[in-house]
Amino acid sequence: MSLLTYADLQAPSKTDATKKVFQRVSERIHDLQRPMPPASAQPALSADGRAKLDAWIAAGAAQGGAEGCAPITTAAAGGGALPLAGSAAPPIATPIDKGAVDADGWPADCAEHYKFLSSAAGGGKYAVPAGQPPYVNHSIPAPWGAGEKQALRFKPVIDNAKVIHHFILYAADGSFVNGWAPGDEGITLPTGVGLIMPAGNYRLEVHYNNTTGSMQMDQSGVEMCVAKAPRPNAAAVHWLGSLGIAVPAHGMQTLNATCKPSISKGPVHLISVSPHMHRTGMHAKMVLNRMGGTPMVLHDAAFSFDDQQKYSLPEDGSAVDVQVKAGDTITTTCTYSNDTNSLITFGTNTENEMCFFFTIAWPIGQLVNGSRSPDGGSTHSCL
Repeated sequence: MSLLTYADLQAPSKTDATKKVFQRVSERIHDLQRPMPPASAQPALSADGRAKLDAWIAAGAAQGGAEGCAPITTAAAGGGALPLAGSAAPPIATPIDKGAVDADGWPADCAEHYKFLSSAAGGGKYAVPAGQPPYVNHSIPAPWGAGEKQALRFKPVIDNAKVIHHFILYAADGSFVNGWAPGDEGITLPTGVGLIMPAGNYRLEVHYNNTTGSMQMDQSGVEMCVAKAPRPNAAAVHWLGSLGIAVPAHGMQTLNATCKPSISKGPVHLISVSPHMHRTGMHAKMVLNRMGGTPMVLHDAAFSFDDQQKYSLPEDGSAVDVQVKAGDTITTTCTYSNDTNSLITFGTNTENEMCFFFTIAWPIGQLVNGSRSPDGGSTHSCL
């Protein structure tokens, strides 16, 4: 459940509608079995910190005034950084110099360019503690202001490769916009296609894994440009894969899932796919099963956590584009090999596993089967 705004705290809990979210907060900060914040992500609350929260919650979790809060600033195109009041690690979302755009391979119809970077309070690099795998979240108002834009290219900005595990940029509605894992060099959208960037606050989620033995500094993130004018075809990132991961100790698992999209607006055009697993992932495969036709292998290759890429489709260049039509399905396969002494299941930490095929496709909203999120109860994600 979201905890980004005061309204979020006052909403009914998704796990117990008889309680408000702030009442569940009170329970979780005292829960020794499932503590918040998780022990693996952040230091535990101090006794004084819990006492302050307990007193505030017991009084009804009233909304405070703005005294002592730093002002919230927004940036239109050409503006500066975006400090966020109350954020422990405000991000950077600033236009960059457009002088070298063409030489760096950016599309000719790019307008404003922005960088969304992990940042410490007050700016500068974020301090990543040693021996911890924290998830750091930054809330970022769309720097172009109100309205929807189209992104034409995403380029990762990797400052300290020793500690960054991956990052994801989410839109205000929770949709996946862009992500990075080792080996990914970014993507440029095809001519005539732009990736939808909704209005509202974005969330840059950075997963660190600092095993160096000392604190490290980092300011990684993503650089992007938005179109001067909307392109005719609107694309989005869709999740395919499965949550049914159960790799036995010293064993293997081959995990298949089938996406049965509900296509109602003509064929869906697949632009790229980015398979994502963790350390025990060995092989990734994606097959388009044409209704009444010959299956088309979209991706079939060994997987390495240290070399994750976005693959243009079709990879072999055998077609102008790959079209998924009504009645077609897509099968994804993840193969794992576990040499540890423990069962490995789905999870967000490095020692857990995932099976996702992040697929950019247009028109937006067709490559779905009704599930809203990969952890929404369906083991076969297709959204």
